[in-house]
Amino acid sequence: MAATELTVGRSGPSLIESDVKMYMKQIGSSDVRVNPVETLYASFPFFLTINATYGGWLLKPILDYASSSECWSQPYAPADIGSTYPNATGNTAIPEQGVEQTGNMIIMTTAHARATGDGSLISQYYPLLKQWAEYLVDTTWPLQAQRVTYEAGENSTNLAIKGIIAIGAMSQISEANGQQGDADRYLSIAQSYSASWTSEAITSGGNIMLTFGEPDSWGLQYNLFADKWVGTNIVDDSVYASEALLVSTLLSQSSSNGMGGVSIMKGETYQDTAWSLFTAMTMTNPTLQNELIDSVWDVFSTNVTPTIFSAVSPAFSDQRNGTAGSAKVGAMFAPLALSISNTTIMVPTSSPSPSPSVLSGSPVRPNAKLIIGITVGTIAGIFLCLFAVLYYRRRSWRRNRAHLGSQFRAVPYSYACEPGEVAGAIMEQQPEKSRDNSTLQTRMPSGGMVNAFTRALGSGSNSSASRSTGEQDHSDVNNLRQEVDDLRQVVRRILEAPPTYHSAGL
Repeated sequence: MAATELTVGRSGPSLIESDVKMYMKQIGSSDVRVNPVETLYASFPFFLTINATYGGWLLKPILDYASSSECWSQPYAPADIGSTYPNATGNTAIPEQGVEQTGNMIIMTTAHARATGDGSLISQYYPLLKQWAEYLVDTTWPLQAQRVTYEAGENSTNLAIKGIIAIGAMSQISEANGQQGDADRYLSIAQSYSASWTSEAITSGGNIMLTFGEPDSWGLQYNLFADKWVGTNIVDDSVYASEALLVSTLLSQSSSNGMGGVSIMKGETYQDTAWSLFTAMTMTNPTLQNELIDSVWDVFSTNVTPTIFSAVSPAFSDQRNGTAGSAKVGAMFAPLALSISNTTIMVPTSSPSPSPSVLSGSPVRPNAKLIIGITVGTIAGIFLCLFAVLYYRRRSWRRNRAHLGSQFRAVPYSYACEPGEVAGAIMEQQPEKSRDNSTLQTRMPSGGMVNAFTRALGSGSNSSASRSTGEQDHSDVNNLRQEVDDLRQVVRRILEAPPTYHSAGL
């Protein structure tokens, strides 16, 4: 992940939300290439495992570049899209890497579609992918003046099988895109080429040659991994058995040296961790598979040097060299990549085009204001309710306090009937709501009113208390008005639009 950058396309000051791409830097070597295809191929199991969408974002810059006639005019896939990261200024054609890079691109595009079910890339770039497949049909078998990035010499059996598997993968792409005629043709060609490859790449003793026509040559056939990865199933079981025999022999030799590690090919003493893991996942014997994985672990767990985990190191040695921190180590996720469930590929009815909606500041601002307004309004409403409750309670308390000094006395009355007929007369006090005199009345249980004397209560003191209460009420109203005005000022400041920031770099 540290070797990549995630970008969003821009149209003027606005960002195009549908135009998302990722760019990879070549790390660990003197090259600083942009999206080096062979490194991306090695690391692709990692991206598909953690988030398969990343895989599509990494492929898209290369597909866009290769589909532009102004940028690329070759029939095969480019090796990268720039030689000086982060400037994706284009690639110098390398014809001798045509099969390798084209095979890498078709295999990765197929793996991405199978893992995500997203057929937008194979729909949008189908003409380009088909052009590449035709190039492989014409060039892969027999292999013509091609070489592998990490191998010296030409006529590599390992390279040829990658091109053949890529043709088989194109059959899946064509079928998903509704081109059944193309699908049947590419599958038939891939199966025919695979049978021819088997007869010419394996010696009579069952060993797989590294170079056609050289029985004594050998090397890890790590490109067989793609046959299992994208499920083409065009490689015969006898081929996997021959590869297992070679790996078993190499592991026996490395264990005798005490350090472990398997050399990538005859005549070389370095171990490639990415290709060792790819090879391990072609083993049908779980014990042999684990032994090869453990050999990589043994070399890089000695902790005798402080260098970063390297994609390449000398076999049978405790030293590290080259490709430190390279994204190629993403191949460590190859075992997990094979466990990703195959998803039905859904191809859109039309090729996707950039969405008219953009990621700019102006469309988002109304929603932000709405959210802020609702939030502030809710808070202001809560404060107003609290003020109203507190005011009511304070006013009620003060009114009750004004009556604490009032004295009520029972007023004698005369019976309107005989004493024996009175059954518990009830006294009622009329509350003092004005400066008028209070009266006390009695009622009979039957509802008949009895004669009562009226008496002015506290004619002097009560009148003064009433005036004091009125003045206090007037003061309370003025205070409440002031508090409401203050609250309005606070809310007005909160509801003001936030400042707008402009950045010249975006």
